[in-house]
Amino acid sequence: MTSASSKPPRRSSQAVEGARRVRDEAIASVGVGILITDPHQPDNPIIYVNPAFERLTGYAAAEALGRNCRFLQGAGTDPSAVAEIRQALKEERDLRTELLNYRKDGSSFWNELTISPLRDAKGRVTHYVGIINDRTERKRVEQHLQQVEKLAALGTLLSGVAHELNNPLFIISGYAQLAREKINQGRYDDLKGDLETIREAAQRASTAVNRFLGIGSRAEARRELCRVDDLVKQALDLLSNDFVIHQVTVRTQFDPTLPSILADSQDLSQVFLNLFTNASQAMAEAHGRGTLSVSATLIQDQGGPWVEVRVSDDGPGIAPEHLPRIFDPFYTTKPLGRRTGLGLTISQRIVTELGGILTCESVVGQGTSLIVRLPIAQHSLAVVGEKPGAPMMLVVEPDLELQADIGSYLERQGYCVTRAGSGLVAVRSLERARYDVLLMDAMLPDITGEEFARRAVAMQPWLAGRTIVLAGKENVPDLQRFLKETGSTVVCKPFSWQVLGQRVRETLLGGSAAPGSPSGVAK
Repeated sequence: MTSASSKPPRRSSQAVEGARRVRDEAIASVGVGILITDPHQPDNPIIYVNPAFERLTGYAAAEALGRNCRFLQGAGTDPSAVAEIRQALKEERDLRTELLNYRKDGSSFWNELTISPLRDAKGRVTHYVGIINDRTERKRVEQHLQQVEKLAALGTLLSGVAHELNNPLFIISGYAQLAREKINQGRYDDLKGDLETIREAAQRASTAVNRFLGIGSRAEARRELCRVDDLVKQALDLLSNDFVIHQVTVRTQFDPTLPSILADSQDLSQVFLNLFTNASQAMAEAHGRGTLSVSATLIQDQGGPWVEVRVSDDGPGIAPEHLPRIFDPFYTTKPLGRRTGLGLTISQRIVTELGGILTCESVVGQGTSLIVRLPIAQHSLAVVGEKPGAPMMLVVEPDLELQADIGSYLERQGYCVTRAGSGLVAVRSLERARYDVLLMDAMLPDITGEEFARRAVAMQPWLAGRTIVLAGKENVPDLQRFLKETGSTVVCKPFSWQVLGQRVRETLLGGSAAPGSPSGVAK
């Protein structure tokens, strides 16, 4: 039997009121903006803001109460950050993100926003608490430091660009001299080959310059659908001369079915340039040569599906006492003057802003692996019609050059594209994501087009009537039977982008063209 004296003492109403007063004064006096919203009211309105919120935004409490938080958004607010917030509220979970907001006077500030749900005793969400932290100055400094690091990386690239320019310039000079001699000799019929060689060399030089300018230009961050493997290949290509100088052998392994991600391609390219440069220098300093292994794969864990890029070297490795600090600003084990010590810091910040993770694994004497994990674009997992977002396209084309051209065209039109070179590879893509439209070549290298189309429709029934077949001829009997059985339409090769774009739009809208009817041939 429990004695009365063992019961916890009841707090007096005075003590309770005093505790509440202390709590309210603490919330009112903190330096960060705090707001509370009520999700049970229409449009989840603000029901409380503290004085710091008023000072930061310029809005008085009376002007903010009863409004949804989106009144702080403006033209420069990243739609993907807004979508991330909306999804977190829908899933009733914590979120920390960064987005551009606007004060009452129209000026902008970078808001490091933390959202947390408040729950009752039964675990039901009653309110949301938002914490607003002005990170504008930190953002400005980070952007400046990022540009400093980018300029340092460009110094490494300059030697490669000079090498790429010297070779074609030498060819142009030599063949121009040869052409002049032929003109003096009246051998005009022999000039065609020389002029073509000069044109090709000039094109090589132009390509080298454009790639360099693409990395070096300073532009506002702009997120777009990107293919990580394309960015990795571009970065490796830019550093190819550096690898030759340091005697680095590059080995790559890319999953051909990788989905797109949403990112600023220049920022992400800088991440890969930083990682590859660090690895190359580490191996060169350790033993004058090395092997760089780069892979890009799709993985699944509790955090969701990720595109994972693993960069591994066989350099000296990183000592355990240094490993926890490698992402710290200005921390470097290299001699003074070799780099700024910001490469990994900036790389981690870029990856984190994209919702990803950058980690490091290292064993002294064996080498180091840096692992970049990036979330795939949200609509890559959406069931058709279930969420707003760019329509998903699956392009199955064994001609890799044509596959790349079609994919690039569709991405420029705002679609999210997954590419595959064979039927069986495309089946793996169908297992991982839902697609709005299937574009496929009639002739596949591993299974027949008919068999693949049947599998695709069996896996995703809505693709019946949403399949576009790319074929050389439209009047082949087997093709007509195939179109009729699968409910597909056909675009005949060669075609124009206008014809392909129109057919894709018609297919998405349930189009004016009947399933199986051929499009006009574009010469």
